[in-house]
Amino acid sequence: MYQGGVVLGLEDYMFIGAGMYGKVASGSATFMSMFAFAELDGPLLTLEFAEISGVKGGRGYNSRVKLPN
Repeated sequence: MYQGGVVLGLEDYMFIGAGMYGKVASGSATFMSMFAFAELDGPLLTLEFAEISGVKGGRGYNSRVKLPN
């Protein structure tokens, strides 16, 4: 399994990325799993009524995120 992350900070912006890729064994079955997450913070777009200062996104394939209660 391969896992990693990166953080890049500039004067006004910050980029964060993390991911995982590998084979996962579940009982007698083995399958491929992938997860990626990215976030960009900083002044991106200013409109008359709002300012967009960040975006986030993530995608997983054959993976689960277990949320706390």
